[in-house]
Amino acid sequence: MGIAYSILNVSNYFYFTSFWQIVRGYDFVDQEIKNLTTTKSGSHVENFEEELRDLWSFHWTLSRMASRISRVYGVQMIVSRTEYVLFSVVFGYVGIICMFQGLSLNILHVGLIYLVRTLDFFLIDVICDMTARYQNQPKHELVEGELNQKALSAYLIYESSMRLDLKVCGLYFSNRGRWLEMMGAIACHATLLLQFHLTLSK
Repeated sequence: MGIAYSILNVSNYFYFTSFWQIVRGYDFVDQEIKNLTTTKSGSHVENFEEELRDLWSFHWTLSRMASRISRVYGVQMIVSRTEYVLFSVVFGYVGIICMFQGLSLNILHVGLIYLVRTLDFFLIDVICDMTARYQNQPKHELVEGELNQKALSAYLIYESSMRLDLKVCGLYFSNRGRWLEMMGAIACHATLLLQFHLTLSK
C-alpha cells in the first residue's frame, strides 16, 4: 500500500517535469521563429525554408509528446486528484475538530502534507496552463508569399498541431481555474461535514 501511494505521488512529479520540458521546447520554437521573422525582414537568410520546416516539425513533435503524456498519466492524475480531494475533506474536517482540543505534532504533520500536496497540484495546473499558452502562438506571417511543396506540407503539419487537447482522461482541463474550483469544493465539503458534526453533537 505504501509503495503504491508513493508511486502515485511520484507520478505527479514526472507529470510536471515532462510538461516543463515541453514548455521549454515551445519557448525555444517561439524564440527561433521570432528570430527568423526579424532576420527575414532585415536581411537574407540562408536555408530559411529549411529552418522554418524544422521548427514547424519540432512544434508538431512537441504537441504529439504533450498529448501522449496527458494520455499516459491520465489515470494516475484522476486517481491522485480524487485521493487528494478525499484526503483534504476528511482530514480537514478531523483537523478542525482536533484543533479545538489543542495543537499536536500529528496535526502539524498532516497540515504540512496538505500544504505540500496543495502546492504540488497548483504547480501541475500552472504548467498545463503554460503549455497551452506557449503552444498556441502561431506565426502565420512567416508563410506569406510563395511556398514550395515541402514547406506547405510542413506548415499543414504545424497547423494541425495547434489544436492541443490536454484533457485528463477526456474529463477536464488542468488549469488554474480548475485548481481554484477544486479548493472551493474541498472547503465546501469540509464545512458541510463540520456542520453535520456540530448538529449531531448538540
